[in-house]
Amino acid sequence: MNPEQTNNTSAMPQRCGNRSWDSRLVGFTLIELLVVISIIGILASLVLSVSGAVSRKARESRIRSEMNRLVTLIDNYKARLGTYPPSNERLVVSPPATRAQLAGLNQLYYELSGTVFKVDTFIPIGREAQAGLGAAQITSIFGVDGFANSARNPRDVRVSTAFKPSERKMVKEGASVFESLAVPLAVASGDRVPPSVLLLTAADGTKVYPWFYDPSSTNRFNAETYDLWAEVVIGKNITRISNWEPRSVVIGKVP
Repeated sequence: MNPEQTNNTSAMPQRCGNRSWDSRLVGFTLIELLVVISIIGILASLVLSVSGAVSRKARESRIRSEMNRLVTLIDNYKARLGTYPPSNERLVVSPPATRAQLAGLNQLYYELSGTVFKVDTFIPIGREAQAGLGAAQITSIFGVDGFANSARNPRDVRVSTAFKPSERKMVKEGASVFESLAVPLAVASGDRVPPSVLLLTAADGTKVYPWFYDPSSTNRFNAETYDLWAEVVIGKNITRISNWEPRSVVIGKVP
């Protein structure tokens, strides 16, 4: 055999092999790239979905934990004073359409913290005089003429609970500013909160979800005790967390 033919023959498979490898390499890259992109997209959507669900559950759990703490404080109040903390008396005669709003404007903070009565002003225990409310303000805001858990001497106040600043908010009602127990869930500026969800305006202009408390109306769920609940927007749902339901309930959708 001619040496030149031998060299040419040995070189041919090498060149063919290179062309074959190149075509396989290009085919693998194009196909696998599309597959990998698809898999990444699917995994990303799954991760976002799971993380969103975890975040929603964490928010609901935080609210329920705070609700359970308030239930304990209210029950302790009952054990010491023989009755549950009173709330807005207008609830008793109000139509169901206004029940939630009136229950949101309750004096629960003042009853649980206890107040000192000085010169026609009710001042929460441990707070400055400027944080107090006059009798006329109490009637205008809450529909009552005073607080049950109040005394002229702080030592005579039968229930006194220290609330952290994050648990209470100075909120506006007409020309008055009063303290309210706020739900531990911030309302972000971009949140779409429908008019059906009651918000209170804090003294700094921010919006807060209030705790609803109803121990007196005839259409409450816990007829022998009291209703305590919150209605908040979490994700795209309007969610209710209450002391008469074992788990959170979606009561509406954000439009």
